[in-house]
Amino acid sequence: ENGFAPLLDLPSDPGVGIGGLAAAIEAGQVRAMYISAQSHKWNKPLDAELLAALDKLELLIVEDCFDSELTRRADIVLPAAMFLEKDGSFTNLDRTVQRLRFAVSAPGDSHPTTYYVSEIAQRLGYHFGYLNTAVIMDEISAIVPGYAGVSFPRLERNGMQWPVSGFGAEGTVRLSIGQGLVADAIRIVAD
Repeated sequence: ENGFAPLLDLPSDPGVGIGGLAAAIEAGQVRAMYISAQSHKWNKPLDAELLAALDKLELLIVEDCFDSELTRRADIVLPAAMFLEKDGSFTNLDRTVQRLRFAVSAPGDSHPTTYYVSEIAQRLGYHFGYLNTAVIMDEISAIVPGYAGVSFPRLERNGMQWPVSGFGAEGTVRLSIGQGLVADAIRIVAD
């Protein structure tokens, strides 16, 4: 009804990971790609093998706010809204889910990723309109167990760390000690 396959119909086998992506493109397993917001300086650059493989795609769509090697290779470039021009949520590397609100309107023809995904889905025959971000968060919390208790009203008060098992749960704070400089710093703070 909402355009998504029922949860039970989702593939159980993993797809192609980033490490095997160049080979999958070369083998014709991947013929088209949509890449969103890859040019930011904090993202790991794509390696030369993958960049060369991208030229063999039948279709490359890149959504970004900045000109980059990817946008110059793309068949279609979609102007992306920056994070201050979007409504929704953001999950940090420490698993904190935070509410994200518009600070300014996106200029020109820029749109958030959810707009483009909705437009592409409609053109592929999936009949769902542009969903507001609260509806998207509700669907994520219904499907992803670690987000079960996350909702926009709860995020208004504070960010939450997943897993959040249910409505009354506050989230789970965990420290991963691991190894290296970060682990040493965490040990110092935790001691």
